[in-house]
This record gives sequence, structure tokens and C-alpha cells, in this order.
Amino acid sequence: MAANNNGNVPVNSNLNVPIDAGSAPANSTSSGVSPEAGASALPNNNSAPPMSPRVKKKGGGQPYKVKYTTFWGWLRGFFVSDYDIPEEELEEYRMLSGLEPLEICRLRQYFEDEVGSKDGYMTKEMFLDIPFVSGNPLKERLALCFGYDAETQKMDFVTWLQGVALFNSHGKKEEKLKLAFKLQDFDGDGMLSKEDLTKYLQLITGFGNQKEGAKLLTVNEFQLRDVVEECFRESSTDNKMQYISFQDFSRVMAPTDFHIKLVLPF
Repeated sequence: MAANNNGNVPVNSNLNVPIDAGSAPANSTSSGVSPEAGASALPNNNSAPPMSPRVKKKGGGQPYKVKYTTFWGWLRGFFVSDYDIPEEELEEYRMLSGLEPLEICRLRQYFEDEVGSKDGYMTKEMFLDIPFVSGNPLKERLALCFGYDAETQKMDFVTWLQGVALFNSHGKKEEKLKLAFKLQDFDGDGMLSKEDLTKYLQLITGFGNQKEGAKLLTVNEFQLRDVVEECFRESSTDNKMQYISFQDFSRVMAPTDFHIKLVLPF
């Protein structure tokens, strides 16, 4: 039960099945922000050019301005941040999500572009239509883990940002463990049964629905059953081998780097 690059989904770590929550068999790419390596070798503030990021002037509140300590930090902000948010509002978003200010600004612009207004709502249908979600065999599970359920069919920016943070916020490995577990707990009873794991594997392998050229594994019913049994033998501490608890799941997954790969590449 692990996770893979480019946003697929989590499975048993011994299966070597590609899995991350964002990109699916469809052509999709993700990008990350590289650390500002070698800062000590860069020009200091006295020799660097003036460092004030480009922001669009909008009424109400002072635009957020980032204080940069390196030339590369300034350059990244200049090209990435083109959306101003009042400082108090931005700090509230940061506290809610744990995301960096520049990332919040970028996501705010993404949200507005998708829904047509900063005060609009992203419906579940809009979420499912996002390319890296629509091509993912676990798209309905992703929507559920993101926060869309029977009672929540649309989200304003704040709620949507919190959904993004579940997948993309750094330093929340315990929360990511819960997220990966929920992704596979189809009946929502807090345990992974053999039925849960079978449904999960059927989706990510395209079992019974294999299309020509699809980048999914091809397995038969007996192979699928063997994989499920092997997962339980290696993971479950239940005497009757009827379920995998969250503690069992955590014990197997915690030593891996799944939390780095379980992301949605907005």
C-alpha cells in the first residue's frame, strides 16, 4: 500500500504497482518547487536587483508582498505570483492550509480561472473534469477524500484550499496516512477488508475493463486473489486475517516515502 510519481494512487508496497493521487494513465504531468539550493553562493541583498514582486493592484487591503532573501526567491516570486491577496487574509489561508503564501496565491488564481470568479464555487463535476483527475481510475475516491460527499457537492475557495492541503501540504505524514487509508476503505468502516482491497486493485489494474493501449496492469481473477491474500499475510495482525487495521496499514506505509508522492498536481 504505497504511492508513486505523477499522481496515481496507493497500494501494497510489495506490489510495485504505480500509484499517486494526481496523475493517472492519461497524459498528465506534475511539477514541484525546487529548493533554493546554494543560496550562500548567490548575490546578497546589497548586490542583487531591487526585489519587489509583480502584483496586480486591486481595491481593498494591501497586496501581499514577499520579503525575499535570495535572487532566486525574488525571481520565482516575480514569475509565479501575479495575484494579490490582503496580508491578513493570506495569513488566514496559510494557517488553515499549511501552504506557502506564493503557492496560495497561485492556487487562488487557478481556482478563479476554473470557476470564473474568486467568489464562485467548484462543483464536484468541475473537480472530476480536471484532466489529471478525470483520467484517474480512482477519481471518485479522490473526490471523496478531497471533501466531496453526499452533503458537499460544491466548495468555495477556502474549503477547496483545505482539500488541496490534505494532499499537498508538507509535513503532515500522519494525515497523509489517513488519506491513503481512506482512499482504499470503500465501505468506510475504518478497516480494510479483502473486498476493499479487491475493489481497489480492480480499479487501478483495469480488471474487467481493459482497453487497448491503456496504461493499466492486466491481471486475471486468480492473480488478483493471490495479490490480496499476499497483502493480508504481510500486513494484517488479525488472527482470522479478516481485515487490515489502520495500525497495520501505518506500520507498512510509514517507513516509505508515499507522503511525498501522494499529491494532486494543480
